[in-house]
Amino acid sequence: MKLKEMFFMKFKKWISFVLLSAMCLQLFACAEAEPTESKLGTVDLLTNVKPAPVQQVSITDRHSLASANFAVSLLQNTYEGENCILSPYSVYTALAMTANGADTTTLAQMEDVLGMSAAEMNVYLFALARGTGDELHSANSIWFRQEGSFEPNPDFLQINADYYDSDLFAADFDAQTVKDINDWISKNTAGRINEALESIDATTMMYLINALSFDAAWQEEYEDSQIIDGIFHSASGEEFAEMLCSEENYYLDDGSAIGFMKPYKGEQYSFVAMLPNEGISLQEYISSLSGHSLLNTIQNASEQSVLVTMPKYELDYSSELNDALSAMGMPEAFTDNADLSRTSNFDLKISYILHKTYLKVDEHGTQAGAATIVAEDCKGIDLLQKTVLLDRPFVMGIYDNVNDCFVFLGAIESLE
Repeated sequence: MKLKEMFFMKFKKWISFVLLSAMCLQLFACAEAEPTESKLGTVDLLTNVKPAPVQQVSITDRHSLASANFAVSLLQNTYEGENCILSPYSVYTALAMTANGADTTTLAQMEDVLGMSAAEMNVYLFALARGTGDELHSANSIWFRQEGSFEPNPDFLQINADYYDSDLFAADFDAQTVKDINDWISKNTAGRINEALESIDATTMMYLINALSFDAAWQEEYEDSQIIDGIFHSASGEEFAEMLCSEENYYLDDGSAIGFMKPYKGEQYSFVAMLPNEGISLQEYISSLSGHSLLNTIQNASEQSVLVTMPKYELDYSSELNDALSAMGMPEAFTDNADLSRTSNFDLKISYILHKTYLKVDEHGTQAGAATIVAEDCKGIDLLQKTVLLDRPFVMGIYDNVNDCFVFLGAIESLE
């Protein structure tokens, strides 16, 4: 039975997930560009570019598999034995927007990594954005330097306005632009990411940005007795942590790891965790995954009681994704051979892709207890009952049950 068809019981807890994916397009030429002092400030171009009506399509299993393959591959190529908190949804969206300005080999590589053509990505992400629910807020923007003879392709701007509701700005790319971009990001991440951009290089001609925030709660609060003191065993040693204890209804087992799903209020999203079996490192487990295997595990969750103990944590993550995406199969976009000729009248390449995330797992009004109580309670309830104790490194994610899509996928090595 697919999870989108299931109904769930749940405890109330807040999880906040904020991320930013920023694509920087840079001029490549023999000499470094010198910005013109236009001093016009930031200009909203939506008055000149109106989104056109788009016919919505249904999301298919092929879309879901392509999205899952990308999510798992991105994790595999980014994880380096430390905390790795990614939003495949955000990165996928930013890349899809960029692909609308790519051509020839550069476009072919991007389409191969993303698992579908640029045209199909547009209609898929358009449909996905309109079915994400109130928990997820995603916003897109394109900023380009208003300078000299640089002109963005009107078709490039139009298609991103049509399918991605993208804000469009022309700016001087000076200190005020840095502030304007950071203000836009802060607004669209509920104030959780405030200083994403420090400065703008003289050769940077355009930014494509996706900002996302996720907030969801369980329907019932944890009781005081469900919050205990515990220990998380990271590679660097023991870390004291508050642990959240509950009985869940969906158990996961793929032969190499066990886990659970903990749905959120509204039933569209679920928290997912997979704990590698003893003797299997997190690195080994992540390397063994595929989009198909992870989707199959989630979509075939066993409907049975499972006792869950998971840590409370608050983490920030930041990474440039150039190397990961190059390794995944799209290296040309980052080189002087890049063909982004459908973006503007200038020769551009991607100088960097910045990905920032903030993740907070919290509880509502609780007090801590003793760690041994849970183990004793688990044994006292049913010796045969499934249990998952997340007291060592694990894979976790936020999964859209309706659209079969990973909004978030990551590896938790440490709570600090």
